[in-house]
Amino acid sequence: MKLRVEFLKASKKIASEKSGFSLIELLMVTVMIGILSSLAILNAMSAKIAANETSAAATLKTFLHANYTYYTAHNSFAIPQQLAEQGFVSSEFGNMETLSCGKTVFKKSGYAFIMVPTKLERQITRQSSSPSSNGNGNNNGNGNGNNNGGGNNSSDSDVVILEYLMDAIPITEYVPSVSKTGLKWFYTDSITNLIWVINDPKRQNPCSPGEFCFDLQKMQPKYDECTPLN
Repeated sequence: MKLRVEFLKASKKIASEKSGFSLIELLMVTVMIGILSSLAILNAMSAKIAANETSAAATLKTFLHANYTYYTAHNSFAIPQQLAEQGFVSSEFGNMETLSCGKTVFKKSGYAFIMVPTKLERQITRQSSSPSSNGNGNNNGNGNGNNNGGGNNSSDSDVVILEYLMDAIPITEYVPSVSKTGLKWFYTDSITNLIWVINDPKRQNPCSPGEFCFDLQKMQPKYDECTPLN
């Protein structure tokens, strides 16, 4: 009986010693949870940034192909808004937005796309109005098919885009309040038909895109500025 009592006392003592956590143990657990949470957040952000960058390069390729299809039909390249309005790209690619500087950007997956025509040509399209009759119903008989009433001619001018460049810029480059959407800057043009990664973006104002990857005067790529995307 005495042994049983001693055993019960010892059991209660051990139980009381093991109940609860010390302050140090709680702090260690809290620190470990914080570290694990930070790593999870960083991994999630890195995955999101990588996904945005992949999407940006794919969007440039899509617009490049769509614009060549448009060119085949119209003998001119188009701005992104025209491609969207005429169904050459679907509306899922984002929304158009005009910045305060007047540039129109096309947003999608954390990136803003800015297209800049680099070679324009104004073409004159002549349209003849219906020839007016002089009332006697007689043709002048010279065989050229012209009515002697002398129809009036009108002309319309169309601006044709022969060459262009397009940049893909992380939205956080000009909207600092937004969480990081991308690290890489991308570029393409209608001359090289390649997607480029800008090695060291020096642009201070996204509203003034420059030819980072292609020298329009020398007509050759700037390999020291950009790297072709494989």
